[in-house]
Amino acid sequence: MKKAYALFAVLFLFFSLSKSYATTVTATQNGNWNQTDTWSPATVPGCFDTIVIPAGITVTITVTVNLTACPPVYILVEGTLTFQTGKKLDLPDGSVVYIAPGGSLTGGGGGGSSNWITIAGSPYWTAGDGNLTGPAILCQSCSLPIELVNFTADLNDGVVLLQWQTASEEENDYFWVQRSTDGFTWENLAMVDGAGNSSVLIDYAAEDRNPQLGMSYYRLKQVDMNGSFSYSPTRVISNGDFYSDQQLLVLSSSSEAQHNVVIYFAEPIKGDVEILIVGVTGAVLYSEKLMADSEMWVAITLDRPVSAGIYAIRANQTIEKVFFQ
Repeated sequence: MKKAYALFAVLFLFFSLSKSYATTVTATQNGNWNQTDTWSPATVPGCFDTIVIPAGITVTITVTVNLTACPPVYILVEGTLTFQTGKKLDLPDGSVVYIAPGGSLTGGGGGGSSNWITIAGSPYWTAGDGNLTGPAILCQSCSLPIELVNFTADLNDGVVLLQWQTASEEENDYFWVQRSTDGFTWENLAMVDGAGNSSVLIDYAAEDRNPQLGMSYYRLKQVDMNGSFSYSPTRVISNGDFYSDQQLLVLSSSSEAQHNVVIYFAEPIKGDVEILIVGVTGAVLYSEKLMADSEMWVAITLDRPVSAGIYAIRANQTIEKVFFQ
């Protein structure tokens, strides 16, 4: 029964994400993942998106899709998500792929690991596993020791009110309410005691009385009495003008092997985009001309880690100074 509770919670959260997460991108016809006319709105799914493939529609991944520089991505497959041989889908930490009853995940026929889906670098499905039909969930921690009915974040008069409700709890010690300004680095805002064990509806609330300007991300870290923990889906709040004094927003993440950078534009950009990343010494870390088709963002990967410090990123003639940690 505990698994059934967890599955219900995941389903409920999937269907509520379109209201609380930044953008829901839905496939409207059979087509390639990387073609804008496959989706509504007409954009290639990327960072900050909840991605929905409805029943009766097949979306094909024809190029390797790497979203590891993004905050968590949520994918609901009611139709079919399929891969050409050798193509892959790499998702960031905390992402969830839910294959609904009647939905399916199919490989390109290459077998072995010719296709895969990874989350935070770990494979959760490969072509060698065979076709996967729903219901099925790919995620790092699919079951919470609570049945989370909802989790909301609302900004009113300069205060972010965070509210959540549980329908059942099992050995639930406490919650940390966490905040991030980039979707990667999180800080603890408030600790709220859990009910321990419960089978009735319980309401919880916390406040952020000093929200950051621009975009902020909120989540719950639920901690068991034995010290194990899980995370809720992320909620997004925009406090003030997202582009109040800039035309670019830059997110980045680093590993031992590479550094991922996602650059967001204040408005859709089409045509050639010249990207240049320069250190304070003038050393050029990255220089390339990319083609954009009414895109709101571009993602690039540096083939080496980047030392912490201040860097200038130029997209065409717009410059943004960022600090890589």
